[in-house]
Amino acid sequence: MGVMLPAGTFSNRVAFITGGGTGLGKAMTTVLSQLGAQCVIASRLEVTRARTLKVHAVQCDVRDPQAVSHCVDQMEVIINNAAGNFVCPTERLSPNGWKSITDIVLNGTAFVTLELGKRLIQNQKGQNQKCQRRMKKQKTRKEGPNFRTHVVLLQVQNHFHPLHLFSKAGVSNSIYLGATEGGV
Repeated sequence: MGVMLPAGTFSNRVAFITGGGTGLGKAMTTVLSQLGAQCVIASRLEVTRARTLKVHAVQCDVRDPQAVSHCVDQMEVIINNAAGNFVCPTERLSPNGWKSITDIVLNGTAFVTLELGKRLIQNQKGQNQKCQRRMKKQKTRKEGPNFRTHVVLLQVQNHFHPLHLFSKAGVSNSIYLGATEGGV
């Protein structure tokens, strides 16, 4: 299947993809690279260096805010793909299981998004006129980027994966909050 975006869509952009070494993350990295992006893939585990010049691999545990801060220099596009999950009925959830998954999915997404968002605001990248006009009318916020992020939620009964559902609900709600605050 072909890519629906024109060649060069992401030229001169740097994309940061968590969980980018395997599965969906690897596929998204491949497409972004084909569209001109310089891609940085992050993985908690060491990743074999990518085969093309447009892809760079870094070791990064998204559960660690300092590690995230170190990794997101120069990034303009993020894909929060890092995840963890295990099959478990809700009644058997342990505190350690809860912490393990929510640290990756919810906290990791928050740490990456907040760190990059703060940097984009500081560097005034990604601004658009609609967002600027709205903020000028409100006079309560500084001009900043049109910062968008999306989450894909499976709209099916996902029995025995409660941690996935709890974490993604938190991510989804934080996206709506960020969009509202950003004037999107």
